[in-house]
Amino acid sequence: MLEVFRDLEVHGADASKLSTFVADLTKALPTGWARDRDRERAITRYSDSEPQFAFRVAATQGRPAALLFLMRRGKALRITNIVPEVGELTRQQYNALVEAFDALCEPVAERHGLSVHVSSDQQDISDLLTPKVMKALQLFSNAANKSTGSSHPYDRERWLKFLVLAHNENAALDTETLARWLIEEQRWSEGQAEKLSIQYEFAHELLEEYDKSGIR
Repeated sequence: MLEVFRDLEVHGADASKLSTFVADLTKALPTGWARDRDRERAITRYSDSEPQFAFRVAATQGRPAALLFLMRRGKALRITNIVPEVGELTRQQYNALVEAFDALCEPVAERHGLSVHVSSDQQDISDLLTPKVMKALQLFSNAANKSTGSSHPYDRERWLKFLVLAHNENAALDTETLARWLIEEQRWSEGQAEKLSIQYEFAHELLEEYDKSGIR
């Protein structure tokens, strides 16, 4: 299982009810949290998208101050990003802020008849692939020489089979997740994992273009 960034959504109402929710949430913010209306105005000035709301959270020991962005999309509000004032947030820090914001949202959402959903911080790569594609990827990884990647003819044959199957079955796997899975779960080196993920991305783009071209 890979650790991933958590998502948070508040949904189940029309736009006016969501705006009321944000207003009441703003009033209920505890010490250390504040609505950043200046940032909201700056975003709105240069954006034609739906409204975004910004919440500033103070620094704590081991974590910098950060700005949490909440965007309204149709009948839902969703965290679109959490940006630190300096440096960067680890996944653990980012997810801890999502959980803290969830704790603030829950009681306000309940009063308005809204629901809050927070995604898991763990992802199984098999959820992104069909069993056939997952089997092909696992077969390649288990059998390949991890120091040479897909260079050996037999390894390349298994790798190409995975690439074609992933394309044919519209795999939802992205290059970053593939690289992380190879490194964190399959113990590939960062260098070889990066090479394979680049090959995966190129094959995806090439085969998509081939399909659109109509060349047979």
